[in-house]
Amino acid sequence: IKKWYVAGRFSGWDPEDSDANGQGASALIPHPGLAMWPAGTTITDIAIYRTQLGAGYFLRDDLVVKANFFLDDYREKDYDGKLDVSGIILSLNGTF
Repeated sequence: IKKWYVAGRFSGWDPEDSDANGQGASALIPHPGLAMWPAGTTITDIAIYRTQLGAGYFLRDDLVVKANFFLDDYREKDYDGKLDVSGIILSLNGTF
């Protein structure tokens, strides 16, 4: 088994009604993504695109340590990048 691996992905949340007015079918899903919403704001119908790069190391065949860097890009022009989020997700994953 190879001990190290690298990975990348691009994914998106792009509801049909993506004008960020808080109405529409996607309004039933509270706070998609990882942004901290301004106080008193609930905006669910907004497009989000995530770019993610990661690496992992297999401690054993059934146990891997992962580190992922991500950037969530919120596409609503009224927020002008104020909701964009970047960060690192560290995890320990096992299979059984």
